[in-house]
Amino acid sequence: MSLRSSEPSKRAAAPPGEAGQEADRHDYRGASSTRVLAANLRSLGVGQVVTRLAGFAVVIVLARSLGEADFGRYTVAVGVVGILALVIQLGMGGYLVREGARAPDLLNRLLGHVLVLRTVLGVLAVLVAAALGVLLGYDRITLTVLVVLAVAAVVRELANSYQAVLLALERARDAAALQAGQAVAIAAGPLLAVVLGGGVVTVALATLAGAAITLPWSWRRLRRQWGERARIELTGIRTTLAVSAVFAASHGLHSVLTYLDSVMVHGFLGNVETGLYGAAYRVLLGVFLVPAVYMDATTRMISRLAHTDRGRMVEVYSRAVAHMTMVGVALGAGGAILAGPILELLYDEPYLRATGALAILLPGAIFAVPMWMTAMTAYALGLQNRVAITWGLAVLANAVANLFLIPRFGIEGAAAASVAAEAFAMVAVTVMLRRAGVRANLLESFGKPLVAGAMMCAAVWPLRELPLPIPIAAGAAAFLLGLLLLRAFGPDDRALLRALTRRRATAGF
Repeated sequence: MSLRSSEPSKRAAAPPGEAGQEADRHDYRGASSTRVLAANLRSLGVGQVVTRLAGFAVVIVLARSLGEADFGRYTVAVGVVGILALVIQLGMGGYLVREGARAPDLLNRLLGHVLVLRTVLGVLAVLVAAALGVLLGYDRITLTVLVVLAVAAVVRELANSYQAVLLALERARDAAALQAGQAVAIAAGPLLAVVLGGGVVTVALATLAGAAITLPWSWRRLRRQWGERARIELTGIRTTLAVSAVFAASHGLHSVLTYLDSVMVHGFLGNVETGLYGAAYRVLLGVFLVPAVYMDATTRMISRLAHTDRGRMVEVYSRAVAHMTMVGVALGAGGAILAGPILELLYDEPYLRATGALAILLPGAIFAVPMWMTAMTAYALGLQNRVAITWGLAVLANAVANLFLIPRFGIEGAAAASVAAEAFAMVAVTVMLRRAGVRANLLESFGKPLVAGAMMCAAVWPLRELPLPIPIAAGAAAFLLGLLLLRAFGPDDRALLRALTRRRATAGF
């Protein structure tokens, strides 16, 4: 399957000085899609690595420093804020990228709409967070942490609006630099608070301070790269609200699925078990580093091709799903076997009680990682309504399953419910795309990675008691050998690898 560009784009350049001029610099003008993807992966990869490492460092330090009870308070607060963040986001980041790819000249007005809507919705979200904390009977410390983190989330989402504009303009390098800077600023606060002996409330306040710094800095960073300003006007804001709400329903329900378990575990089992489950789930979220980079790198490409060249979009989608499945199988299946040593390395002995939950959660990456690409492709095709319904059913099934599984099986039951919901969503959206004529090659995209994964597990299992680097190295070698023997890498994959290793790559469309 070819990812290479066919004919150069015939789009006329926008008049000088207009926002459209920047977008035309990144149109398809003979550069291959493979090189474009490689350039975006290189740039966005740096930003995502810094972001994930910073966030993961905060979790590890807090888990070790706060103790299981206070870390449980922090985890449940993060869970509630994560669910409420979908009210603040309202899907507007994805909306800005998709609409900006289609009509860059409208970005200044759309950015103004997004900033107004996120501010209003953010105030409502903070009020809802406080009300929920009272209704759920959270203690004073947990309630304080919840409200402070909710305010921090509002500020962070406002700053993220500027990053979405850079992605819409295919400014991957600048978007990555902005993302990395935000992550470091937000992580530095809680880390410093812990070093100075602060408790969980101080950690929350430090998180808010870090988020506050990123807002003006993000605005200045965008202004240096974009000659336009946000146009604050209410004309057309209802349309923006209506369209982005559909994105919100889909993205938001996925966020609910991510954080619902922690909230329900807290309700049934209390702070300590929530802390254990939160520690395990953070490992799973860390696995999502690679797919997050890959999805950001391909979002604009898929959005453009969905409306200009459906055939090439299917080719890009099929290979992307294969790459995502490889990542999900390698990290999910291999990580499940080594769940205990991973937890001990990251969090130390008290968190080994979460080994069973982590061993169940990690194989969920086999479904969750390629699901990112299938869902994003469905958005590009305008199927976000159906995706939202799918996520709604998955969330409902997850909640019902948790009601039965958590009281009986504890955090392992919550993990099993989460994996089952992810599997259902992946299958449902894949079938949805196939009915729309977007068909990935099942053997290439799923069959070969799964067979190579079985070879990897066979190599890792006998070595699981040895020091962690040994089974990891053996598993990686077995997985790569399996992919090579099965001829899972085509010419385009080799071209992508060559482009990734070059010092310079094409930086846009």
